[in-house]
Amino acid sequence: MYEHNYESEEYFNENDHQANRVTSYFIYVMTVVFSILFLLTHLKIIHTPAKALLLPFILTLFFNVILIFLRLLKASGNFTKYYCLIVTEVIIGILSTQARSGIFMTYIIAPLVSCIYFDKILTRRIAFFGYFMMIAGLAFRANAVVDSSLTTFSSLTWFITYGINFSFEYMILSLICYAIAFRSRNLLMNVFSRKKKIDFMQQQMIYSFANLIESRDNVTGQHVKRTSAYVRLIAEELKYNGFYADELNDTALEYICLAAPIHDIGKLKIPDSILQKPGILTDLEYDYIKNHTVRGEEIIERTMTNLEDDDFVHYAKNVARYHHEHWDGTGYPEGLSGRNIPLCARIMAVADVFDALVTKRSYKESFSLEDAFKQLEKGSGTQFEPLIVELFVNQKEVVKQMYNDIT
Repeated sequence: MYEHNYESEEYFNENDHQANRVTSYFIYVMTVVFSILFLLTHLKIIHTPAKALLLPFILTLFFNVILIFLRLLKASGNFTKYYCLIVTEVIIGILSTQARSGIFMTYIIAPLVSCIYFDKILTRRIAFFGYFMMIAGLAFRANAVVDSSLTTFSSLTWFITYGINFSFEYMILSLICYAIAFRSRNLLMNVFSRKKKIDFMQQQMIYSFANLIESRDNVTGQHVKRTSAYVRLIAEELKYNGFYADELNDTALEYICLAAPIHDIGKLKIPDSILQKPGILTDLEYDYIKNHTVRGEEIIERTMTNLEDDDFVHYAKNVARYHHEHWDGTGYPEGLSGRNIPLCARIMAVADVFDALVTKRSYKESFSLEDAFKQLEKGSGTQFEPLIVELFVNQKEVVKQMYNDIT
């Protein structure tokens, strides 16, 4: 429905951010656990060799300090995810070197956790690193087991026996992790691809509606494209400058831009004899014309509910119903004023009137671009929100280029 070229990338970036929180939390938990175990050992409440816990405790504390610095330095999400997963494997590897440790296949934890990133390359790399840590851990542990007289094997025999057995299991589990990451990513990409096609069809349907409206009003479809471009320009300027941050997030901006082409959809209910009348309208005819705002909302409610996203329908209805409201309360259909008028409609009002001014109609000649800007400034504070007019006029050269490109 909107710039889906970036939607999947944005999704995976956000997923990386959330997954990093999970892996970071895992390191925090390990630090707390080792701290408690070390304290209980020191107090002689549990009987675990203190030196067996000392190194893991110090390392987890050290790794946490680095993690805090990474957050303060706003390190890239890609670096953070590798850091957290590698640290997890290192801690597991150190624990496994103890003679009486029961750690064997715990090495698969990091590759398994890496699956939540939906990144097969990451999973593969972490799996290889985990395997290296497992072999290194078994090598150190073999000597510890023999020194502690826990086996009749030689250290080499113990290492080879356990190394072969656990290598086979680890490889099987690693392949499963890789398959999960690979398949999950592919499924998500297929979903994004299908959604992109559906949204493109919906967008084309909306533009078809808009072109149908304009053809009945003796105006070319260029009006639809220009007003949509102006709406996007205004919305992006508002967002860039930090105005209406609570209302104008990325999704809202795209919905407003997509709703712009059908702001006059209510004109489908206006008879051609009135809509295309070259002369002056009677009061009754003008009232009929003004009713297109309410009719537009009704059409959108009736035709797009359950077909489009509820949020988009909300913006589309507001744009259609309120784009003729005036900042000072003299507009229609409800005589709303100031910020009681939905933001999307206030933006649409400036874009719509500007393009109407520079477009020749059956009942008027077109204004020059400069004169149209002057008319907007005259209406600032009465017909239009001053801030929106100011931002639009400040982009005068960009607007002129848009007009020339689309006309």
